[in-house]
Amino acid sequence: MKSQSFRAARHVMFRLASLVFASLLATPGAHALGGVTASPVVVQFPATAVGSTSAGVTETVTLTGFTGSFSFTQHYARDYYFSGPTCTGTSPTTCVLTVYFRPTLPGIRKEAVFVFNNGTRVGSILFSGVGTAPLAAFQPGVVTSPAGLQISQSGYLETPVADENGVVYFYNSGANSIQSCASGCGSPTTLVTNVGSIFNLSIDGAGVLYWGEGGNTAAAVTTLNTYDTVQGIQGTVTLPASDTYYSITVDGMGDIFAIGNSSQNIYKILPGGTSTTTAVNPAITQDYFSNTDSLGNLFLSGYTVNELTTGGTQTVIASPGTSHPFGIDAANTLYGVNGSAPTELAASNYNATSYTYSALANQSIVSVAVQSSGTLYYGTLGGAYQVNRAQDTIAFGSQNEGTASATQTVNMLNIGNTPLVLSNIALTGTGYTLQTAATNPCTAGISLPAGASCNIAVSFESPNAGNYPGSIVVTSNSLNSTNSTETISLTAFINGAYLTVSPTSLSFNPQTMATSTSKNVTITNSGFGGSATLLGLSSSSAAFTVAAATTSGCGSTLAVGGTCQLTVTFTPTAPQGYSGTISLTGAEGSGTPNSSVSVPVTGTGLPAVIQSNPLVFNPAQVAEPLSSAQTLTASFAITGYSTTVNPTASMHYGTSFTAGTISCTGAAGNQTCTVPVTFLPIYPGGRRDAVFLTVGATRVATLLVYGIGQSPFALVQPGVITNPPVSNQYYYYTGIVDENGTAYMMNQGGNAVFAITKAGVVSTLPITGLNSPRQIGIDGAGVLYIADQTPLGAINTYDRQYLSHRRHQHLYRAYRRQRHSEDHSHQSCGHPGLRAHRG
Repeated sequence: MKSQSFRAARHVMFRLASLVFASLLATPGAHALGGVTASPVVVQFPATAVGSTSAGVTETVTLTGFTGSFSFTQHYARDYYFSGPTCTGTSPTTCVLTVYFRPTLPGIRKEAVFVFNNGTRVGSILFSGVGTAPLAAFQPGVVTSPAGLQISQSGYLETPVADENGVVYFYNSGANSIQSCASGCGSPTTLVTNVGSIFNLSIDGAGVLYWGEGGNTAAAVTTLNTYDTVQGIQGTVTLPASDTYYSITVDGMGDIFAIGNSSQNIYKILPGGTSTTTAVNPAITQDYFSNTDSLGNLFLSGYTVNELTTGGTQTVIASPGTSHPFGIDAANTLYGVNGSAPTELAASNYNATSYTYSALANQSIVSVAVQSSGTLYYGTLGGAYQVNRAQDTIAFGSQNEGTASATQTVNMLNIGNTPLVLSNIALTGTGYTLQTAATNPCTAGISLPAGASCNIAVSFESPNAGNYPGSIVVTSNSLNSTNSTETISLTAFINGAYLTVSPTSLSFNPQTMATSTSKNVTITNSGFGGSATLLGLSSSSAAFTVAAATTSGCGSTLAVGGTCQLTVTFTPTAPQGYSGTISLTGAEGSGTPNSSVSVPVTGTGLPAVIQSNPLVFNPAQVAEPLSSAQTLTASFAITGYSTTVNPTASMHYGTSFTAGTISCTGAAGNQTCTVPVTFLPIYPGGRRDAVFLTVGATRVATLLVYGIGQSPFALVQPGVITNPPVSNQYYYYTGIVDENGTAYMMNQGGNAVFAITKAGVVSTLPITGLNSPRQIGIDGAGVLYIADQTPLGAINTYDRQYLSHRRHQHLYRAYRRQRHSEDHSHQSCGHPGLRAHRG
C-alpha cells in the first residue's frame, strides 16, 4: 500500500458525472424528453481539510430539447454547496454553477445534484471528494441492537451499506428482499422484493443501490440491478460481457466494478459508458466480495485479498481473506469477518490483525459496514449490531470494599487519514485510577498515524459501598479541532450500606449549665443495593443525648439514597468543657459489611450568672475631671463552680468608660463580684460600651453601659473625602460606626457586610444567609443587628467581638425586641454574644 503522506498529497477525484449516464441509472426513459450533457465530466480537486472550503469549480450543463424552467437540488447537502445556476438560451439552455467542497468528515464524501425541468427530474450530477482530518474512535465502543435493524430469526441481515444521512440498506435473506432503516427507525422498510441471494450491495452519491446476482447456481447475465432510493425506481445497467456477477462495487466517482466470477475478470464501467477489463491476477478462489477505498483502489476478497490500485497494479495483500462482505474506513483499515470474531486489518500491514472484536465473538457475524462517521454495522442471524465508536463504556460491575479490580482497557484508534494527537487524558470519579496499559499506552502528547491506536487502562477500588459513576475524557485534534473531546463512561458498584453524615462534627456555643440546646445532623445512605437497617444509636457522653428528629427523623431503616435527621441535645451540668461522640451503624445484610458513622461533639457549660441591669449614666461633660466623674457599680452573682474563681473584668472599647478593680466575695459555687465603672466621655453624644466578665478564657457575662457626652464639637465641611476600595457593583444603603471608628457598610446586591477601619482597610465579614439587607445597628458589646428581606420580620445578629475571641462565626435569627428585653434575655441564658433566640 502507498504511504499515508502520498495519500494526503494526491489529488482526489471530484466527479461531476455525465448527466446522460446518471439519468440512465436514476431515471430510465428520461432522455426521451431531451438531451443533457455536463462539462467537464471529471474534475480533479486537491484533498481538502475537514472544516475548510476548496476553491470553486465551474460546471456547465447543456440542456437540449427542453422548455420551461430548470432547478438544481442537492441530495445530502452535507459536504458540498454551489452558487447559481445562471441559465441562458433556449433549447439548448446552458446553466452554469460553481461547486465548492467543504468536508465534514475524513475519507470519501459522496453527493449528487439533481436537475429538474418544470419540476421533473431529468438528470443527476455525482460529486465525490476526500476530506482530510484525524478522527478519534474508541474500541470496542458502545454496542447496541437497534430495533429498526432487527429481522426475523429465519434470516440473516447481510451486506449492509450506509449512506451519508446514516440510512442503512441491507439484504434480508429470510424475506428475500432489500430493506432500509433510517436513523432511529422502529422497523425496517422493504424496498425491493424477490431479489435472490445478494453477495454485495453498494450505493452512490445519488442514493442509487447496485447489486449483482447471487447464489451458487446463478446463470450468466449481461446486466446488474439498481434501485433509486430517492425516486423508488428499480432498473438495470448493461455490463460489458455475459458472466456471473456476485460482487458489484461503486466508488465515490460513480465507477462501477463488476467482478465476473466465471471469467475471473474485473470490469470497470466509467460514467461515460466506456469500460475496461482487468484479470483477477493473482487468482482468488471464491472472489465474491469487493470494496473501494477513498482513493478509488479496489479490494477483492475470497480466500485471499487482492488490491487493484488506480494505477493498474494488482497484488495479494492479505492471506487468508474474508469470507463475507467487508468495510473500509478513511484510514484504509479493512473490517472483515474471518473465524469466530470480527477483525481489523490496518493498512500498515494487512496480513496482521490489528484488533479483534471479542465482544462479538461467536455471534455468527456474516457482514460488516463502516459508516463515514466511524459507526460499524455487523450483520448476523436475526438482525445487526451497531457499534458507536464515538464513545465507550467500561462497566466494572459488582466489586468488593477495599479490593482492587482487574484493570480494564479501551483501545483508541485514529480512523481518519491524518495524525491524531492526544493533548490530555482526564479522569473523574471516586475510586478510579488511570493505569499504564501493558501495550501501546495512550499518553498526553502521543501522535497516532492514520489507522494506528493506543490503549487507555483504568482500575477501580473503594473502601465503601455505593454506586460509582466516572469518566475518562480524551482531548485531541480529532476532525482538525484544537479541543475535541471523546468520553469513556465508567461504572462500578459495591453492594452494602454506606452511611455519611452532615455536618461531620458539632460544636455547641457556650451555654449556661442546666439549659439545653439542640442541633440536627443529616444521615444519608450512600450505599448500593437494599435499605440499611439502623443500629446502635448512642452517645459517649451524658451531656449529649441523641434521638430521631421530630421532622424527617431516622427510623429503623434507611433506603439507598435516602436521608433522615438526628437531633443532638447538649445539656451541661457544670461550667466546664464537654466532648463526646455520636455513633450509628447501618447494616444492608446479604453478607455485606456494616457501615458506621461517628460525629464528634463539643460544648462548654457556663456558670449561672445573675447580673445587674445595664448601667445608664447621667449626661456628663467631655473631658470632665476624674475627681467629679460618675462611677456606677456592675454586680454579678456567679453560681455553679465547684471551687472559687477569680474572674477578670474589662471594657469592650474602653474609650469613654473605664473599669476598676473587680472584687469578689462568697464561697465556691456562690460568689458575688462587683466592678466599678467610671464614665469619662471623649466625644459628645451617646457613648456605648460593655463590661466583659471572663473566667479563664471563657467570657461568662456581658453588661451593657451607656452615657451621653456633652460639649461643643467643631467640624469643617465638606472636609476631606476619600474613597475606600470597596466594590462599586452594588448599592450601599446604610452603615454604622462603632466607638473605635470602624464603619460597617451593607452591600445590598451582594448580600454582604463590609468593615472599614479608620485607616481605610476593608474586610468582608463572614456573615452568610443575608437576603437583601436594608438596615444595620450596633450595641456597646460590638454586636451588629441587621434587618433584611427575610419573612416574618426576623433580624440577624453578629457578635464580632466574640468571633475574634472564639475564632468562629455566630449568626442568629431573632425577632426585634427592645434593648432591655434583649439584655435580659442575655442575662438569663448567660451567653456572651446572644441577644435573642428566634421566636
